[in-house]
Amino acid sequence: MRYILQLFALLLLSNSLFGQEIIQKAAITSTLRFVGISKKLYDVKGAYKKEVSATFKVEQHEDAERIKPGENTDGNRLIKPDGALQKNYNFSNEKGHTSIKVLSNWNGNITSFTRSDNNIAVGPNHVVQVINSNATSSFIRVWNKAGEVLIEKEKFRSFIGIDDWGDPNIIYDEKADRFVVSFLYSGTDNKLIIIASQTADPTGAWFVYTFDTPNGFPDYEKLTVWRDSYIITIASVHPAVYALKRSDILNGIGASPVLLFRPGKLPTIGWQSLSSANETGAMNVPPNAPAVLMRVADDYWGLEIPKDRMEIFFLNADWSNPSASTFRGPLVLPIASYNSDLCGINANSCLPQKNADVKLWPVSNFIMDKAQYRRFNDHESIVCSHVCNADGNGVSGVRWYELRKKNVNADWSVYQQGTYLPTIDNRFMSSITINQDGTIAMGYNITSETIYPGIRITGRTACDNLNEMTVTETTVKEGLAPNLTLNYGDYNGIVTDPVDGSFWFTAQWNKIPWFSTNVVHFTIEPCKNASVKKPDNTPANYSNIKAFPLPADNGLTATFESNKDSRTQLQVYNFNGIKMIVQDITVTKGANNISINTTLLPDGYYLLKVATAQNNNLKFLVKHRH
Repeated sequence: MRYILQLFALLLLSNSLFGQEIIQKAAITSTLRFVGISKKLYDVKGAYKKEVSATFKVEQHEDAERIKPGENTDGNRLIKPDGALQKNYNFSNEKGHTSIKVLSNWNGNITSFTRSDNNIAVGPNHVVQVINSNATSSFIRVWNKAGEVLIEKEKFRSFIGIDDWGDPNIIYDEKADRFVVSFLYSGTDNKLIIIASQTADPTGAWFVYTFDTPNGFPDYEKLTVWRDSYIITIASVHPAVYALKRSDILNGIGASPVLLFRPGKLPTIGWQSLSSANETGAMNVPPNAPAVLMRVADDYWGLEIPKDRMEIFFLNADWSNPSASTFRGPLVLPIASYNSDLCGINANSCLPQKNADVKLWPVSNFIMDKAQYRRFNDHESIVCSHVCNADGNGVSGVRWYELRKKNVNADWSVYQQGTYLPTIDNRFMSSITINQDGTIAMGYNITSETIYPGIRITGRTACDNLNEMTVTETTVKEGLAPNLTLNYGDYNGIVTDPVDGSFWFTAQWNKIPWFSTNVVHFTIEPCKNASVKKPDNTPANYSNIKAFPLPADNGLTATFESNKDSRTQLQVYNFNGIKMIVQDITVTKGANNISINTTLLPDGYYLLKVATAQNNNLKFLVKHRH
């Protein structure tokens, strides 16, 4: 069934087009189609041998899309000083200085394609990397946390049975304890594939879906989770946002509506996109909180943008009445001045390499990778980053931000920001994340006329002075050769470990004149400044868990004790690992008594879990009888 297009916009009073708030209802233009349940990934282990001469991808749509000219709009053509450029990088002798500890450094997957599109997801027991392939199927690699390779290199086609055209994007959905991946259906179809692991084990079977993308080719899609939705952003000359019903995808249910929203187009730049905040951490987002999406805008791009800014949009998905879902914004946040022009607004060959005439594409017009959201006891945070002309002379640095929201009734604002350029070498393809201590980690590539493309990382703790990355830059991989093409990764990925708050970063680097990928696992030492009281943002610890009656009839009561006030979930699984009940709960310090309605459960045995990052395996047996 195809839904009739429903779309309207309400324009509110403002001084300029890009300052106006637009409330847009969802266009329900397609349905999620359930393809089926895949083979178990572990059962096809070893099916891939090598990339053979078959049907090859020679390019992806961004090769043409990104260089389409934008509108001819005069803006502020002055190259201005970067208003957030970090000046101090000498923290080694300062009291309380922290440092990075590299825990492991693994070789990632490689391919003969021109760009890796490598990214990563990490669960309680598994590390999963996905990359592009030269043929018509993306690659997956799976490790356990000890570094043992469980799946060396396998095509998605081997176990889901569908070709894909790359741009793989993966997340670990922490609240559901599942892995989810999206990728392009083909090089010509306006369609995406999305798959979800049936259990917490990514080497098992996956639910497989496809859906149409009527706004056009769904290029450079980025996948995030927010409450009851999966959000997918699309990069194009006409950017788009899609929302999918999370519970349907996790439970093998098709035929649910796909919501489409069309944010307004920025002037001058051709290829553009929003970045959606990805929900992470043990604490849930506030009830009914809308998904948060964002982009930056340079006054260089047009007179409609009087000052550099960040624009925030809010997506409310109403799955009980999908046509009532809304997309609102922008909320305009002032930011320190920055310059997006590295060698032309829509240029793609800018950054020099050692011993090479080929210059690399900086991907400088939008927020990179995925913005990362985390809720703390006294505030909410989002971290994000993008590339900019940091020194005014064409050297790229990383502009990063932490946004904060003090309470459910407050607006988002820029809490801190900085432009990172410790040496006159180009830093680009950045990714950023935050853990439960408020520690921020950032990874990126580096290149210059004297340096081959390599990988570096930095970070800061919650105790450090605002607006500064205080951890001494650490080299993960020193480049040994130039890259043969201007494409470099197109994106990397950094995530926070859901168990211990450490960090995992995957990125490209050059060992030979063709890229490799790498995965680094590291920690940043916690706050050492004794004068600063570190907030207690660690997950709650639950103990003495019991349930009655056993066997259950139409209801079950769970009792347990908590060491602190918190928010969490009670989750009921069947013995196939399928989640049957999810119940968000408020936990108080001390004894807790929670009721669960089991009326709709079929007869059988079930597992009940109190979901936290640290207590991932607190389970006990439940038998249900009608």
